[in-house]
Amino acid sequence: MKANLILVLSCALFVLTNNHAISHEVLTRNQAMAMFPNAQMVRTGKYSTAPSFVKFFKGQEIEKDEFKGWIKKNFRIQDGFDFTLIGTENDQLGHIHYRYQQTYNGLPVESAIWMLHTKNGMVYSMNGLLYPTLSVATSPSLIEMSAMQTAVDYVGADVYKWELPEEEAHLKREQNDPNATYYPTGELCYVSEGATFAPSSFKLAYKFNIYAHAPVSRSWIYVDALNGDVLFENEVFHHIDAVGTAQTA
Repeated sequence: MKANLILVLSCALFVLTNNHAISHEVLTRNQAMAMFPNAQMVRTGKYSTAPSFVKFFKGQEIEKDEFKGWIKKNFRIQDGFDFTLIGTENDQLGHIHYRYQQTYNGLPVESAIWMLHTKNGMVYSMNGLLYPTLSVATSPSLIEMSAMQTAVDYVGADVYKWELPEEEAHLKREQNDPNATYYPTGELCYVSEGATFAPSSFKLAYKFNIYAHAPVSRSWIYVDALNGDVLFENEVFHHIDAVGTAQTA
């Protein structure tokens, strides 16, 4: 049912983070070194065979530019996986933190985010969620237009933003872009069906940003690129058409 598929991203990340914290086994020194020779601490993962946290001994850090090779070798990552930099943060202590999106065959693996924590170009720790292997389709059998219609029907609004010329014109002015539009386009990705995050739950999907005008709502809808099932809905915000009263004095 639709209600079972809805999950606000912030809530999903909160649950994911806290589940990791509760379920992880923390390995230190000899136990950590048994997994990775230069590791001082390792926290195992709940949703993946890859650890969720690795901290290196001082003086045995790895170079930032070598992290992909280190991960591929030590986490036994299958061919086709890569990482795309999606964010960088400098803190007041001179550390630089890099945020990467894991990809498979060039497509993002939703929820698979890996963080590097560095100083002077050396990685002293890293953490997040990534998958060494996935058994997934690599090409869609459903065309994008059919998947989009499924997403629109799933939302079931009366009116959508892209159907209103005044809304489209406002967006173009706001973004100073004559090509800006609310009309949804499908982005291929891999997503966990129902947000269970189990490796076996990942499927190739079209991702659509569906912005409804009446009733107002906005969601990312993920449609199975093979059979057209709705796999997951991530609400940006929910409809606000309810009538209510408030006591003001």
